[in-house]
Amino acid sequence: MAGFWLGLLVVAGCLLSTPGLHAQEEDAEEPDRQPLATDPVVMLSVTSVDRSLEFMRDAFESVDRGDMAGVMDDLMSRAGDLKGFDRTKPVGMALFLPSSLPPQPIPVVYVPVEDMDDLIETMQLGPVRVEKNEEAGEGRYELTGGRGTRHIAVRDGYAFISRNEEFLDADVAILSRMIPQVAAQYDLSLTVRPQSIPPLLRDVFMNFLRNQTEGQLQRRDEEPLSQYLARRANGMSTLEFLERLVKEGEQMTIGMRTIPESSGMEIELHVDATPESEFAEYLDDIGSRASSYASMFSAEEPFTLSVSWMLEEREQTAAHGWIEALEAGLVQQYAGPAGEEAAAEADESAERPLPPELARLLDPLKATIDAGHLDMCVQMRSVDADQFALVGAIHLVGGETFADGLREVLTQVSAREGDFTIELDVAQHAGVAIHRVQGGEARPQDERVYGEKPSLYVGSSGRTLWFAVGQDDAVTELKSSIDAVSEAAGSREAERGYPVQMVVRANQWLGLPPDENADAAGAEIAAEAFTSSNDVLRMELRPTENGVVLRMNLDEGFTRMLMLTLAQRYDQSQL
Repeated sequence: MAGFWLGLLVVAGCLLSTPGLHAQEEDAEEPDRQPLATDPVVMLSVTSVDRSLEFMRDAFESVDRGDMAGVMDDLMSRAGDLKGFDRTKPVGMALFLPSSLPPQPIPVVYVPVEDMDDLIETMQLGPVRVEKNEEAGEGRYELTGGRGTRHIAVRDGYAFISRNEEFLDADVAILSRMIPQVAAQYDLSLTVRPQSIPPLLRDVFMNFLRNQTEGQLQRRDEEPLSQYLARRANGMSTLEFLERLVKEGEQMTIGMRTIPESSGMEIELHVDATPESEFAEYLDDIGSRASSYASMFSAEEPFTLSVSWMLEEREQTAAHGWIEALEAGLVQQYAGPAGEEAAAEADESAERPLPPELARLLDPLKATIDAGHLDMCVQMRSVDADQFALVGAIHLVGGETFADGLREVLTQVSAREGDFTIELDVAQHAGVAIHRVQGGEARPQDERVYGEKPSLYVGSSGRTLWFAVGQDDAVTELKSSIDAVSEAAGSREAERGYPVQMVVRANQWLGLPPDENADAAGAEIAAEAFTSSNDVLRMELRPTENGVVLRMNLDEGFTRMLMLTLAQRYDQSQL
């Protein structure tokens, strides 16, 4: 038995990526059988042992660690070379959940069979016995030893293994029709089907989750009101999203495939909603408006994040909760030491007098939430070989009011004593007054990225909150962003946009000063893995017919880093 499970562990551990399976066998004629009472709730699939091992060997060769092929061969040898497995077909596990209380999930391992006698020998490498069960019928076996008895049904070229014999009497072989469909899309995948959860168990689970969440979201002793309000807004929004996902989600799949042409990898998360449900409508709507800041997006900078997200009522409620938390925090800070002392004792329902200048800051944020469109872009820019500047833009409704409130607040705060510096109107550009705020002592991690004692630069136009972090050249970068957005405003088309886009250039981050707390060996691996031509991580979220897909593309450098890390961990284990 140990050899059998070791073989599966080798597959799960080593098959991080393989070329996709593009061919699918034609369905064999189905014999008369009773259908399953339920579809699998969870399905884990690995495309092929042989293809995976081939990819791993090639990947190790690309980083001059061909010796790791011998390590893999040794591991496979300990598992009997998985003799009896059909190493060209998918292997995995499905989890069924019958309608019963307490829940009794039934896992079913499926293994492609090339020769059953050889497969039995592989299984019996451990302290177990596999014997035919003549009474149960043709193709039935029992595996005894270890932790109890497992039952095996061999059908349609697969061995299905489960602890529940009666369950194997049902048409569990329907899995053999589902397996190629899953494996054809991804090299490694995990699928969850909320609609396969029996309604009884789904209701029990959601009631339990709501009760637990609401209990955990009670205000803690001496917790500042602002922290409590933010934590509760996040918690309730997450709870409501999970409830909708469980009730109206059709299927969720996270899968990974390799890209042979570039030696890179692609990871996807598919979320499919029940057609014509409110959840499906929500997922379709989130990307219904293009970003006003698309001209800022670039795949050449160290980091760029663009968000153009249509907010539904749940998200607007949560966002108003965050603004309420921000308001409580600002009122506390604005009141000085007395406000800080009272923060832990403040009552959630108590009136919080809001100075007019703070209202002029917060009212545009509330109006932006009510408008229902979160539109922003944040970007790291390389201003020197070892220094970045951060620039960003957030759409505002009532930007002029925000600008007035910002000036008043900064004016009043600058008159107070404190370990900070505030300068108004350090720059004017395209009608935007830019102000500078600098703290007394910067965090080492911030100075590593932005240089010594970086400043925050902030200003607002009629429709946009502009900000930057860095040295003086951050203002130059901010001005260029303002110009780019202004020039593109008249030509922007009204097409649907990506709700989320992100690009990271890993190699550019390696030029920053070394982090004293970072793993030196990890930094060396990254330096060896990445070049300027293989370091792109690109992520995008886009709607599909009845859901969304989050896709992440990773260049060859990330594959190299993974292989170098695995080789390093192996070397360390041999010391």
